[in-house]
Amino acid sequence: MLAVYYVGIYSDKQLLGKSAGETVTIAEEMAARNALKNLMGTDDGRKPMKFDSDLSEIPLDFSRVNPSLKSLKLPR
Repeated sequence: MLAVYYVGIYSDKQLLGKSAGETVTIAEEMAARNALKNLMGTDDGRKPMKFDSDLSEIPLDFSRVNPSLKSLKLPR
């Protein structure tokens, strides 16, 4: 007989991800990965991303600096 643990990741009573594992730690990690996949919309059956000439037409400004956290007005 083998042990199996089944873990669900919830936020405000909404199931974000779930998975099984041989240990609680493995089940938690796999459930967290499943939750991230669900949040990002990157499930295993998703079509591959297109990396062709269409993306080369996007105008990019390499001289623009990314904003820092200090420059953002975040609520405290």
